[in-house]
Amino acid sequence: MAFNGAEEGQSDLVSDDTVAGLLASHQIPIAILNACQSGKQVGASETSLGSRLMAEGVQNALAMGYSVSVSAAKLLMTSLYEQLLDGKPLAQAVRRGRLELRNDKTRRAAYNQTIELEDWLLPVMYQNREIALPITDFATPEAEAAYFEQQSRRYRAPALTYGFFGRDVDILDIETHLLTQSNVLLIQGMGGAGKTTLLRHLMEWEQTTQLVERVFYFGYDEKAYTAAQIMDRLARDLYGADYTHAFSPLPDGAKLEKLAQTLRSERHLLVLDNLESITGAALSIQHTLDAAEQAKLRHLLERLAGGKTLVLLGSRGREAWLWGDGLTEQVYELPGLDREAASDLAKEILQRHKTDHYLADEVERPALTQLLKLLDGHPLALEIVLPNLSRQTPTELLAAFTEGDVGVDVATGSAGGEVWQDKTASILRCVEYSHSNLSPQAQALLACLAPFTGVFRAEWLPQYTEQLQQQPELADLPFDEWQTVLQEGVNWGLLTPHEMGGGYLRLQPILPYFLRQRLNHSAQAPFREAVEAAFCAHYDAVGNALGQLITSKQPQERQIGLALTNLEYENLMTALKMRLQLGLSIVNVYRAFSPYWNTTKNDQEALAVGQLIVTKIEEYDDNIPDALKLDFSILFDVAQRFLSGKQYQLAESTYHRVLDWLQNTVKNRQATSMIYHQLGMVAEKQRQWETAVAHYEKALAIFIEFNDWNAQAKAYHQLGMVAQEQRQWETAAAHYEKALALKIEFNDRHGQASTYHQMGIVAQKQRQWETAVAHYEKALAIYVEFNDGYSQAPAYFQLGRVAQEQRQWDTAVARYEKALAITIEFGGGYDQARIYHQLGIVAQEQRQWDTAVAHYEKALAIYLEFNDRYEQAGTYHQLGRVAHHQRHWDTAVAYYEKALAITVEFGGGYDQARIYHQLGNVAQAQWQWKTAVAHYEKALAIYIEFNDRYRQAGTYHQLGIVAEAQEQWQSAIDYFFKAIEIYAHYPGQNQEIALGSLARVWQAGQTQSATHLEGKSHLAAVETIPARLAAVLNISPAEAEALLNNQAGESGSS
Repeated sequence: MAFNGAEEGQSDLVSDDTVAGLLASHQIPIAILNACQSGKQVGASETSLGSRLMAEGVQNALAMGYSVSVSAAKLLMTSLYEQLLDGKPLAQAVRRGRLELRNDKTRRAAYNQTIELEDWLLPVMYQNREIALPITDFATPEAEAAYFEQQSRRYRAPALTYGFFGRDVDILDIETHLLTQSNVLLIQGMGGAGKTTLLRHLMEWEQTTQLVERVFYFGYDEKAYTAAQIMDRLARDLYGADYTHAFSPLPDGAKLEKLAQTLRSERHLLVLDNLESITGAALSIQHTLDAAEQAKLRHLLERLAGGKTLVLLGSRGREAWLWGDGLTEQVYELPGLDREAASDLAKEILQRHKTDHYLADEVERPALTQLLKLLDGHPLALEIVLPNLSRQTPTELLAAFTEGDVGVDVATGSAGGEVWQDKTASILRCVEYSHSNLSPQAQALLACLAPFTGVFRAEWLPQYTEQLQQQPELADLPFDEWQTVLQEGVNWGLLTPHEMGGGYLRLQPILPYFLRQRLNHSAQAPFREAVEAAFCAHYDAVGNALGQLITSKQPQERQIGLALTNLEYENLMTALKMRLQLGLSIVNVYRAFSPYWNTTKNDQEALAVGQLIVTKIEEYDDNIPDALKLDFSILFDVAQRFLSGKQYQLAESTYHRVLDWLQNTVKNRQATSMIYHQLGMVAEKQRQWETAVAHYEKALAIFIEFNDWNAQAKAYHQLGMVAQEQRQWETAAAHYEKALALKIEFNDRHGQASTYHQMGIVAQKQRQWETAVAHYEKALAIYVEFNDGYSQAPAYFQLGRVAQEQRQWDTAVARYEKALAITIEFGGGYDQARIYHQLGIVAQEQRQWDTAVAHYEKALAIYLEFNDRYEQAGTYHQLGRVAHHQRHWDTAVAYYEKALAITVEFGGGYDQARIYHQLGNVAQAQWQWKTAVAHYEKALAIYIEFNDRYRQAGTYHQLGIVAEAQEQWQSAIDYFFKAIEIYAHYPGQNQEIALGSLARVWQAGQTQSATHLEGKSHLAAVETIPARLAAVLNISPAEAEALLNNQAGESGSS
C-alpha cells in the first residue's frame, strides 16, 4: 500500500504484513479497504490485499473486488457505519450496505453523466471471527457529565444556506502543509472564494477528528484585534481558574513567553481571518492596526512558528507586512470548488429555486453546462448567479453573464450600504474590493483583459501588446508596466498562476464579468471596441499557430497544441464569435478548432459551433462580407460534421450553399464534383438510394472529365456501398472491382486495402465465409506491408465478426483482442469502444451475462468520456438485451428507452426501429399483446420507410407469433406469409424459422376441430396454406405440403 511520504508528492510503499502488524498491535479488529480492486483476485490462489491482511492476522477486512465509483463508496460507507454504530455485526452491516447499492443503482460517471450499475457485488468480506462494535453506556454519572461538558465546548460552524460542499483535496493539502512544512499558513483567495467558510469548517473538522484540542477564531471584519487582546482571550480559555493569578499579573513580555510555551507544547488551532483589514486596504472594513501593533502581532506569530499549535490566516491579499526573517512566507492559494463539488452545489441551488428541470432539458442543458464552466467552482458566484434561473433561461443568463449585464448580480439592485457590507453578497463588490486596491494605471491596463475568459498567457503578452498599440484609442496606456500590473493582480487574488505553467495565469471567474460590466457604459464604447479589435487580431494569429501545432507530424508538438487549445478554448470561441459579428475571416481561428474536435471526439460542440456559423452567414443573406466569402472551405467542413452527426437536412442545405457558391461565384466546375460526392453521402445515409446514385454519378462524370482517377475510385467505392446497403451484392461487387482496378492500375497499393476490406464485407453478408476471410486477409497483408499498425485493427475486427457469425467464439475473441491491443497501443481510446461492444455480444451469445455487461459498460464509459451520445444508444440497447435475456423486464425496458430517447434526439429514425422491435419482444414475453403489437407496428413502419425488406420480414414474423398466441389464425397466417415472401429472396436460418411457424399453424388446423379454430373460414384459411406456399416458393402443392410436414416435425421434436 502507498502512504504519504515525508516530502510533498512522495509516497512510501508499505508491505501488507507491516500494515497488518500495526493493526494488530493497536488492537484494531476491522480493516476497511475502501479502494478499487483491494479485493481483486488474480489467478486461482488468494492474492487480494484483503486476503493478505487476514492471513497476517487481521480479524476482519472489507475490500472491493473491482473498481468502485466514488458515489457507490459513499452510499456503501454511510450505510455500513450506521449499522456498525447501531451495534450490528460486520457481516450484517455489509449485507445492508450491499442492499443499499442494489436498491439505488445510479452512479456518477465521467463528465458528470449518470449510469446504472449492478455494483452491489463489489464489496468482499474476509473474516476470521465475527465482530460487533456495541456502544456501551457511561461507566459513571461523572463520566457522562464530563463527556457532555466536553461536547458543549466543541466548536460548530455556522449553518450555510446551501450546505458545505467539497474541499476534500484542499483540506488534505492544508493539513499536510501544517503538519509537515510549517504550522503557520495563509489561505489567500478572492472575496467569495469561500475562505471564511473553509476556515470555520476546518475548525469544526479538526476538533471533531481530535487533531486539535481547542479552536480559536478572530475575524478582523468584526474588530481590530491587537496581539494583547488575542493573548488575553487565549489565556482565559487555556488557563481557566489559574488565569487570574498565573497569567494576568505578569508583565507583557512574560505573558507572551508563557502563552507561547503553552501553545508550542499543545495542539490547538488559532485562526486569524480577514487580515486585509489590518492594513486598511481600499474598500476593506476599517479595523486597522498601526505599525507598532502590526509588529506585535507578527512577533506573536513568530513565537508560535514551529510549535504544535496550528495557525491559519485568511486574507484576500498576500499580507507582505507579515513575513520576514522570523516568519517565512507560507501561502495556500484557494481555488474554486472541484468539478464534482461545484456540480453538487449547483444542483442544490437549482433544487432550492425550483429550476433543476434545466439539468434534464436537452435544449438548455448545454448553456447551463457552459455557465457552470465559466463560474469555475467559485462558491459565491454560483450562489448569486444561478438563482437568476428562476427568471431567465440558461441561454439568456449565459448571454447576460458573458456580456457583463449588471442584472446578473442580484445584490447590485439594493440601494445604500457600505461596499464592505455587500462584499460577501455581491460578485461585483467582491472584485471591486480587490480591483480598487490597484493603481489607476493598473486598472486601465487590466481592462484590456476584459475579452479573456478563464486564462491569459503572459508569455504572449508582447504579441497582444503589439495589437493593442495599433489601436489609437489605447495609445496612451502604460504598456511598459504590464508585468507590475499582472503581479498586482496576483497579489490581490484577481489572477493566480495556472497549474499548467507556461506563463499561464488563471483569471478569477468573476473578473471578466466585472471588467465587461464596467466597459458596457456608453462612454467606454470606443475603448471596448479597440480592445476587442486587438483581441480579435491576436487570436487570429493564436488560432493559426495552434492549428499548425495540432496538425504537426511531430507527436510532441501535437500534444502541446491540444493542451494549449484546451486551455484557450473559451478565448478562441470568443474570438470566433467576435470575428463573425465583425465580418472578419474565421479561417485561422477555425483552424485550431477543427483538428481539436477531431482528436477529442467532441462532436456535439463541433455541431453547435457549425450551427452558429451557418446561422450567422444566413443572417448576412446576400450581403456576406468579402472576408467571410473566402471561408466557404469552413462551410464544407461544417457540412461534413453535420453529416457525421446525422443532421442530414443541415448537411444537405450547407452543401447546397457551398455548391451554389462554387457554381455562381467561383465557377469552379472541378470543385463542384466533391460537393456532389458529399451530397451522395447525405442521401446514402438517409437510405435515399436513387438520389445517392444520381449525385455519385454526377460527381463521377466530372471526375472522369478531369481524369481524376483517385476520385473516380472513391465514387465507385461509394456506389458499391449504396448497392451493398440494398443487398445488391453483384452490383456492389462490380463497383468495388472497378475501384480496385483503378487503384491497381495506378499502383495505389495502400488504397487497395480499403476496397478489399469492403469486398470482404459483401462476401460476409452473403455468408461466403472463406471469400470474406480471403479479402480481409489481403487488406491486412497490405497494412502489414506498409507498417500501418492502426489500420490493421479494423481488419482483425472484421475477421472477428466472421468468426462470431460462425459461432467460433474463441477465434472471434482472439481477433477482437488483437484489434483491441492495436487500438490501445496507438492510443485509439475511442475506437476501443466498438471492440468492447462486440466482445460483449460474444459473451452475451454464450450467456455469460456478467462478462457481457462488463464489456458493454467499458464501451459505454468510453462513449461517455468522448461525449458520443449517439453511440451510447447502441450500448444501452445491448445492455437492454442482456437484461431481456435474463427476464429482468423493467431493467430491459429502462435501457431500451434510454437508447430510444437518444436516437430520437439525434433523428436516427432507422435505428429506432430495432429498439421498438425489442420493446415489442419484452411486451410479448409478458403477454402484453396490445403493447407488443404497437411497438412492432412502429418498427415495421420505419423499416418500410427505409425500404429494409429483410428487417420487415422479422417484424412480420413476430406479429404473426403474437396473433397466433391470441388464436387470431387468419392474421397469423397472413403475417407469416409476408415474412416468408421476403425471406424467399434471402434464404437462410430466418426463412426456416418462419416456415416452422407457418407449419405449426397448419398442423394445428390438421389436428384440431374447426370449432377450436373459430369457425370454418379459419379452417379454410389453414387448408389453403400449401397452395399459397407453393406459389411463393415456386414449388408444387405436394412439395409444399411435404415441406410443411417436415417443418412441423422438426418444430415438434425441438
